[in-house]
This record gives sequence, structure tokens and C-alpha cells, in this order.
Amino acid sequence: GGEGGGSPPPAAVPLPSGTSVGRISLAITPSSPSTIYASMQNPAMTQFGSLLGFFKTTNGGTTWTKLTTVPDYCKDQCWFDNVVRVHPTDPMTIFAGGSATTDPVTGALRPLIRSTDGGNTWQNVSSGGGVTLHVDQHALAFSADGSRLYVGNDGGAYRTDDTKVSPISWTNLNTPLNLTQFYNGASIHPTNQLIGFGGTQDNGTQRFTGSQVWNEVACGDGGWTAIDPSMPSTVYAACGAIDSIDIRKSIQGGGAGTFVSVSTNNGITQSDRQALIFPLVIDPLQPQRLYFGTFRVYQTTDGAGSWTAVSDDLTGAGKGTDHTLPVVSAIAVAPRNSEVAYAGTENGRVWLCRTAGSASPTCWNDVSTGRGLPNRVVTQIGVDASDPTGNTAFVTFSGFGSCPMMCDGMGHVFKTTNGGGSWTDISKGMIPLPDTPVNDVVIDPNTGALYAATDIGVFKTTDGGVNWSPVSPASPGGAGLPRVAVLSLKLHQPSRTLRASTHGRGAWDLPI
Repeated sequence: GGEGGGSPPPAAVPLPSGTSVGRISLAITPSSPSTIYASMQNPAMTQFGSLLGFFKTTNGGTTWTKLTTVPDYCKDQCWFDNVVRVHPTDPMTIFAGGSATTDPVTGALRPLIRSTDGGNTWQNVSSGGGVTLHVDQHALAFSADGSRLYVGNDGGAYRTDDTKVSPISWTNLNTPLNLTQFYNGASIHPTNQLIGFGGTQDNGTQRFTGSQVWNEVACGDGGWTAIDPSMPSTVYAACGAIDSIDIRKSIQGGGAGTFVSVSTNNGITQSDRQALIFPLVIDPLQPQRLYFGTFRVYQTTDGAGSWTAVSDDLTGAGKGTDHTLPVVSAIAVAPRNSEVAYAGTENGRVWLCRTAGSASPTCWNDVSTGRGLPNRVVTQIGVDASDPTGNTAFVTFSGFGSCPMMCDGMGHVFKTTNGGGSWTDISKGMIPLPDTPVNDVVIDPNTGALYAATDIGVFKTTDGGVNWSPVSPASPGGAGLPRVAVLSLKLHQPSRTLRASTHGRGAWDLPI
């Protein structure tokens, strides 16, 4: 239903200016270009992301009117989810899209609102025809005559042909689209490549069961996942949350409704700062032992029944709760030696513990400072299974080595054969790896080939980094892996399947 109305016309006011203004979204009225709408974000930390004001001018910006009846449709995320468009032929019809705010009257989510009277009153049009729009709106586009509106959000694409009438009806356009944004830390069942899990941006933790339609089984933003190799019906999922640590466990194969929290009242300090997508890994030889990272490393030895902080701050930035400070971004356990564990941080530090079975803050040694590694985000650490000591490992970095100013000129994949005593940049050979972020690394134990997941696809070297080449790039006909950021790369050894989970084009398998 409508909100507001019945009050006298608001007076013309100057637009806010200066540091009090955050993101501004503008919409020019196509049929009357002197009429413009401006939605402004309040950047104050106490109201971070809320609506500062919704303004209208009818004289090209000479004077502005604040529309006081507009609900805070983008609350908490106006800096990110905020789009406004005006009907191309009807200057009185306006759509505004935002975040997952709740209508105070109906209790329904209202990520999209509409006015048909020039902004005086507004209606929640987020649902209709049996379809509810996904939250977090980013794009609105009318057809030329205004009879059709397309909506783009964190759930994909939608359409309505009821731009000016009520009730509104929506059509979900996502069935043929492959555009899921996977994060790091996907996992594959140890014996069946047709079962797997992956965390996604705003679409939960997804479960793969062999078809191209995956099923959401946990979380909102899904993060890293882990499958117990000795008991694959046990699945762990880390959930993305910036203000709390949320880890869940299923002992029923990871089906929807089977996950329970294993991160409260059991040794975790919830106030620890951590990344939205923090690392969670399982020891393949001792699967009751798992690790996750905040600004320090936590370990469980009883399948997440209890957790213990087994390191101090590894970032050098202290234990503060400011989320702009660096955190632990990568953890790895040697696949043939449970005593060896590595950890990497967002500010380029790499640490090694050689007594992980009885891990404690004193077991971690810095193996990066002064050893030729870039001061950039550590994205992944891969330990070579062909080395039973765990001394041979690879560390990958985000960022760029070359740029006009202040770049380090270094690569993105570094190798050690002595447990971090020294590192070699193996990304700058005769045919180098492109200078683009590397997000994951896979070592093929059968051939020794190394695969790197980058922001523009997957690359491979079979000679230790002398020559790098793209793996299955997209052809002009469309076959092959798109040129897209690959955030997670996993090798399913029994089936010889390489799985690339991309941030924007779903998941892809390659038999190798």
C-alpha cells in the first residue's frame, strides 16, 4: 500500500553538500529532461548506508524539493543497492530499487518501490504474479515505450509488463542464465564428482547433485565449505557475516534444513574481526580437525564441538575490531602431514606451524618477512602432496605487480621447497602468467602440473612456471571457460575432474 500523502507540498531546499553526502543516484525524466530525481546516501557511521534524502527538481537543478514521503528503501546499503529510473513517456511514474528493507505496514521485503504521482506516494512492488524479486537492486531498464521494465539484482534478472498498473506481475528470467557468483572454498565429494558445495554471493551455500540446477542449503552469503573425506555425509559451511562468526555443520549430506550452528558458546570469540568470506579448511588425514581464520587461527579437534585459538594475531595489526584492518585470508594443511599447517594474511604475511597436532600460539613462525614475497593479499596456499614433509608449497597473491605508481613489480605465484625458508617467483617465466590477481592454486599429484585460478580464467604450467598457458579458454563459438574471475579451483582426483567456480558465470568442469 501507499505510504505518506496528505501533507502540504514540501518547500524548495538546497541539496546537501560536502562530506555529509555519500553515494548519489540520479534519474533524468526522458519525457521531461528538466525533471530529475536524486537519491542520496547518508554516510554517517551511526546510520551507515541509510537514505539521507530523496530530492526532485523540475527546472534542471535550479531548485530542489525534498520528497519526505519516500520510504528508506535502501537502508543499510544505500552505498551499494540504490537505483532510480523514470518511465520514458510518463514523468509521474518512478521506480526506486534498494536493499532488503522491510515494509513497516505489511512486514514484506520492499527492495523495489514505485510512485505513479511524481513521488508524492509510493507502493511496494517487490512481489506479484507468484514471483518475489530477489533483494539488492542494481539496475532498472525500460523498453522504449515504457511498457516493459527489466530489473537486475543480486538474484539475476526479472521483468514486468505492468509498469503503470496494479497489481504488478513479475517474470523470473534466470532459468537460461549462468551467472552465479561463487566465492572461495568450494568442495567436492571425495568419491563422487557429481556432489559438491560452494558458497555464493547473496545466494547462499549451494549444493550440486549432478544437474545444472543447484540447490541452496545454508546461509545468505555462502563462504568456504568442507566435506569430511572419511565420512562424506558430514559437511561444513562458513557463512558470510561481517559482525559475527557463523559456521554450520550437517551430518545428513548437506541437504537443506540439516545444517546447525557450530560456532556459538564453544570457544570462539565472536568479536574477533574477520573477513566476510573467511577461510575454513579441513585436515584431510585428521578430518575431526578443522581450522578457520579471523585475525588469528582457530582449530577444532572434535569436529567443531569446540574451538581453540591456536595463534596470536598473525597480521601485526593487533586485535582491534576495526574491519578495515587485515585478517587471515588463507589456511592450508599439508595433505600428507597433519603436523604442518600454513596461514596467510591480507597484508602479505605467511606463517608456518610444524606441530599442528598440538598447535599453540608459539608454534607459528613468520616465513615471509624479508623473503621476497609481495606485500599484497595472500589468496591461497597449496601444499604439494608429492612432498611428505609438507615443505613444498605454493602461495598466491591478489593485486597487480605492474602499474603507473607504487607497484612492486612482482608476480602472483611463489614456490618454496624448504618450508618458507626461501621463495621463488614462478609466475614470470618465458611465457609468464598474466599480471592479474590469482585466487587459487591446484597441484596435480599425477603429473606435477600446476593450475592457477586468476581473474581472467585458469592457467597451467607443466614446467615449473617457465611457460604458462590458458586452460580451455572460450572459443568464438562459445565453448570453453569464459574469461571471468575464478575464485575456487579444485581437482577431484578419482575422476580427474578440474572444477572452476567463478564469480559471475557459475561453475565449470574440465576432464584432465
